[in-house]
Amino acid sequence: MKLSLALTPEKTTFAPLLFAGDMEEGIKKAAELGYDGVELNIRDPLQIEKDKLIELVHSNGLEVVALGTGQAYIKDGLSLANPDPGIRFKTINRLKDHINLAQYLGAQVVIGGIRGRFSSDEARRVEYKSSISAMLECIKFANELGVTLTVEPINRYETNFINTIEEGLSFLCDLKDNNVKLLADTFHMNIEETSFTKSLKAAGNKLSHIHLVDSNRLAPGKGHTDFCNIIKTLRDIKYRGYLSAEILPNPDSETAARTNINYVRKLL
Repeated sequence: MKLSLALTPEKTTFAPLLFAGDMEEGIKKAAELGYDGVELNIRDPLQIEKDKLIELVHSNGLEVVALGTGQAYIKDGLSLANPDPGIRFKTINRLKDHINLAQYLGAQVVIGGIRGRFSSDEARRVEYKSSISAMLECIKFANELGVTLTVEPINRYETNFINTIEEGLSFLCDLKDNNVKLLADTFHMNIEETSFTKSLKAAGNKLSHIHLVDSNRLAPGKGHTDFCNIIKTLRDIKYRGYLSAEILPNPDSETAARTNINYVRKLL
């Protein structure tokens, strides 16, 4: 298993991202500390100078593992579950921009916060069906470009749309496409899952990415999560992907990044 840092090129209210507003420094620091790759949370891919980005990443001996999309929801209000078909149309187009960039970078695209949330329990069925339709259009486009889409379950306090690994697997089943995978985030799992081991084993070969985060959203080792057991389970299911630090910059980004890699390397 390899290690990556979750970075973003702009300041954001979504706090668990390091070097927010200075992605270049984050990439350089990731290489200096010994990370293997970076995960980039990008609000609008059309604002990214992709040639400059790929040169920066490769010149530092790294790879781009995944593109996060949640800031398109947080800052621009785009979501797959939005009852407004015009918003869903804009969301699909934004995700296609992410997919285009992901193909260029050799990355997967995370479908996390950009799912949005259901407006009410009564509207859940209709909005779920609409989100499936929107996802299928994105999947078709991603398959044409050879890009993997990765669904991230998120805890109930942030969304009411896919909170658990089980619900994520059910969503994948409804999509009926083997190229759509699952992201397990241990911060969200600590809130939602009754057992890390059972949930990770249930996900099995559907897992394509891991956010390794402690119970308080800090670097592993700063909370109460049993990471020894999690790593053992990932070995048991033969997970070979990345362990990505989507963590709070506490007390600052560099210290958090160093704390994370020093702790996790001892587990591997």
